[in-house]
Amino acid sequence: MIQILDDKVSLNDISTITIRKYSIVGAATLLVWEFLSTVQDEYDLIWKKPMNYIKCIYIFTRYFGLGAQILNVYLALNTMNKLPLSEGHCRSWFLFLAISFTLLFLVVQVIAGLRVYALYKKDSRIGAMFVTLFIIEVSLGTTCMYPAYTTIAFDTTCDMTEIPPLLTHCVLFIVLSQSVMVGSMVAKAWVVPRHVPVVHIVLRDGIVVFVLLCGMCLGIVPEVVMSPVLSPHKSYIWPITILSISGCKMITNMYKITAQHSSGIAADSDIPLTTVNISDIE
Repeated sequence: MIQILDDKVSLNDISTITIRKYSIVGAATLLVWEFLSTVQDEYDLIWKKPMNYIKCIYIFTRYFGLGAQILNVYLALNTMNKLPLSEGHCRSWFLFLAISFTLLFLVVQVIAGLRVYALYKKDSRIGAMFVTLFIIEVSLGTTCMYPAYTTIAFDTTCDMTEIPPLLTHCVLFIVLSQSVMVGSMVAKAWVVPRHVPVVHIVLRDGIVVFVLLCGMCLGIVPEVVMSPVLSPHKSYIWPITILSISGCKMITNMYKITAQHSSGIAADSDIPLTTVNISDIE
């Protein structure tokens, strides 16, 4: 039940809060369900292995995403379940969503980039290109979102009353950088044997992640064009769930392939993402 603190609250505001609450609970439920359905694979492929940086990336992607969504559910049912909402609460919630989304987005890009980097046998030029794109993305994202936390106003339901400057530029550059990554992947996969399982997995997962990341970015364009306001929960809630699942899937998929074709490969190494039996794909 939404707590009404002002008689001037409209039915549209109540509807917005209600829809947002169900959306947050739905996104969290999907993430918990996916976690429970894959917990055996996680135990076999992740927890049984010694600690290394790939394991750390997986743990962060999995449990940071879960923690963020569980906290969002708590906020949706308590702090954010009233009208009108104060601008202070809105700014704090926006900052939390923006940081959660950005960290998971960047981690997923790192995972995808490492896989392509492996296909090119750790070519320093490929690594430098991806690092440059990564730095530009972080800079653009920070420049775009900073005004939203400092100057842009929020309405009584925590929708932003203005579109952040440079948002379109940021979206377009992310699409460009993802296109470069998937293009590099396809170009390499084109000249290596298609029957090698790791090539199929890297290419398949890479294309799926490309579609998801670009879809999430381009999905906010219609709202930017057609509406004078931007709803943070539409831009961040479901993407947090999707990013957490995608990052974990990319890692476990590579470990599954390595487990099936592990002859001569050290079980406790970081081979699945950085040196994937490279002799088999060249």
